[in-house]
Parts: sequence; structure tokens; C-alpha cells
Amino acid sequence: MTATAFRITPPHRRDLLLTLWLALLGADRLDLFGGATTFSLTPFLALTPVLVVRLLVGRLRVPTALAIPRPALKYVALVCALVVVAGLSVFVSPDPSLSAQRTFLLAVQIVGSLVVVLLRPDLRADPERMLPGVKLGLLLFVVFNVMQGLTFLGRLPQDIHLGPIVLHTIASEYAGLVPRLSGSAFDPNRGGILLVFYLAIVLQVRKRSLARSHNLSGTPWVLLILLLLLGTLSRSSVLAATILVVLTILQRSRLRLHPASVIVGAMIVLGSAVYLVFVPRTFGLLARASAPLASRFSVAEGSAQGHMALLRRGIADATSSVPTLAIGRGFGSSYVFLQDLFPGSRYGNYHSLYVSMFAESGIVALALVLVIALVPAVRAGPYRPLVAALAVFNVFYQLTTEPLFWTIIALSWSTLVIHDASHVRRTEA
Repeated sequence: MTATAFRITPPHRRDLLLTLWLALLGADRLDLFGGATTFSLTPFLALTPVLVVRLLVGRLRVPTALAIPRPALKYVALVCALVVVAGLSVFVSPDPSLSAQRTFLLAVQIVGSLVVVLLRPDLRADPERMLPGVKLGLLLFVVFNVMQGLTFLGRLPQDIHLGPIVLHTIASEYAGLVPRLSGSAFDPNRGGILLVFYLAIVLQVRKRSLARSHNLSGTPWVLLILLLLLGTLSRSSVLAATILVVLTILQRSRLRLHPASVIVGAMIVLGSAVYLVFVPRTFGLLARASAPLASRFSVAEGSAQGHMALLRRGIADATSSVPTLAIGRGFGSSYVFLQDLFPGSRYGNYHSLYVSMFAESGIVALALVLVIALVPAVRAGPYRPLVAALAVFNVFYQLTTEPLFWTIIALSWSTLVIHDASHVRRTEA
């Protein structure tokens, strides 16, 4: 491991906007309107139009043909159909205004992320282009975590006003004992999946160097991501990260470990096991110290049971009648039917992308979402492990209107043809 492992190479001036866009992709703690409107103006909504215009101007200055991969065209057709189906469900919504607003937000996030991905083909060809944004995003994640910790200790106010901008520093809590640190994202689960995305990019960029040598220069970044991930206390994100790492290792069939590393690692594991076995008092101390964390990640924990109950209720609501099965109850309207569980909230949902889409927009919307999410997970492609992890994560969470989700999906669909073409060339050779 080199001393420059944590070095951040300054991005080229023309890439600075893209770097900020990637670093703030999940930053919904920042409201650039300062709460003056009914919705939050996040950095994604503010930066995306500017970035798209910048990319279009660059193409006009140096005219080049825009090659759109064939799978990306299929993706465009699928998401257009999804937006149309979601839009139709607005007419049966008990809150048509909010449903229409959320459908519009869905369309904006799909289009914005897709246009950026298509206008920057180098992102698809070389994930290293995203590395400056990932590293800056990780450093901002740490800064936001420090602020949340200070707020938890009463050292900072919950809202910090920076002119017209409002920065929310309040942290979620577990059992009122420890903060769940979510970085730039407001919700620990969204913060966790942002870290999983960053982890996927770091692993992919370092894949070639790991395969051909023993250079582990990206290790500090990986360790930082894993540490931050534990700070979220998000079970779904930890599960997604585990799936990502396992599938990445399996995908890297020619991975070679240095014999010395294997021997040292085995000695550490064996020594720790012997120590814990023969010193029961130490084991007891560790058990008591880790009890809150172990309880949080247990499937028997209270909120886990609540998740399962919500899934069952969502399926029952979706299949309650033929019209509901066909068109749902209105996109983004789940909160209306869950007021008994989330009183006064406009953000209550079934805690599952698939179940919420089924209940809100019907069986066709569910089928479209499954195709959109699962095709890149089962077909060969560089983002296959990440999309598979994301597909499992969305069983227990809802990323329907999150720009990160649609950015990952756009990247995965647009790189399928690139990967397949290289696979064909290797096979023919």
C-alpha cells in the first residue's frame, strides 16, 4: 500500500461540475430553497440542468456523433412506459396533486440521470472518470457525519442556515442511544446505498491492478467506506454491500492473493479465536459491548418485523380489487392508506420499491420495474454485482424517486452492449 493511497487527483476544469454532481448525488440534507417551497431543491435538481447544458455546449463546439447503445434504447422505452403507467394512476389517487408532483419528480430524475450518462460515454467506458467525484463524496460524507455527531451531542443546531440554503444536521437515532450517521443523505438507508455505489466504483477501478499485481492502493478507501457503512446501522445496506463484494470476487475468477497476506490473515483469525475461547471473561465483555449493534442487525429486531408486516399489507392492498390490481391507488399515495402507522406523515410507504409500485400503480408498473431492475442483474455487464445488490436492497427499501437509483440503472443498461461486445471479441479470439 502506498503513501499516496488517499491522494485525490484534482479533476480537469471541465470535469469539475461532473465531480460535484457525483459527490452530491445523494445529498438531500441540503435544501437550496431553504424550505421556502413545498419541495426541496436538492443539489441533483440544481446541478443536473447546468451539467446537461455544459455537456451539450461541449458537443456543439466539437461536433461528434452521439452513439447510443442498443440496450440504452430499450431502457428508454421501458422507463417511458413506466412514467406513463405511473401518470395514469394519478387519476385514481386520493391526493392527485402530490401524486402528480411525485410522478414529475420521477420523470425528471430518470431523464436527468440518463442524459448525463449518454452525453458522457467516457463514464461508461472508463469508471475511473467517476473516481474524483466518489472520493470527494466520501470526504463530504465524513464532514456531514461529524456535524451529525455534534448535533447529537447538542453542540450544533439541527438546521444551519447558509443564506438561502438550509443544511439539516439532525441524525436518526437507534434506541435513543447512538446516532445513525448518514452523511449527505437524510436517511441512513439512503446514505448506506450511496456508500455501496461508491464501493462498487472503487472496486471496479481497482479491478485490473488487483488482477495483475498485488497493488492494494485502494484499500484505505475501501476500509473507509466499510467503516462509514457500519455507522449507518442500515441492515439493508450492509446486506447490499455483502452481495456486491461477494459477486465482485466471484466475477474476478483469476483473483490471486499474496501468500504472505493469506498466512498473516489466517494467523490473526486463529489467534483471535483461541484468545476468545480460552479467555471467557473477554468474550463476555465483547458480547456486552456489541449487544446494541448485534440487536440492530438481528432479524428478530422490532423494526425488521415491522418491515415484514408492511410487505404483507402492501401485497394485500395491491390485490384488494381488480381496478387496484390493474392501475393501483395512485403513484406516491401510499401514505394516505398508512396513516394508522405513520400518522401525519406524507412520506409513509410500504418500505419496498416493488410492493409500493405494485400497490400504487398496478401490476404493469410492477412488471416494468422488475424488468428495469433485474435485466442488468442477470445479464453480463460491469455493474452486474452492483445492480444485483441494489435489486435486493429495494426489497426492503424504496428508491423509486432517488437520483442515485436511476443513475446506477442508466449506467448498467448503457454498458451492457459494451461488455457484451468485448465478451464476443474474447470468445472469437
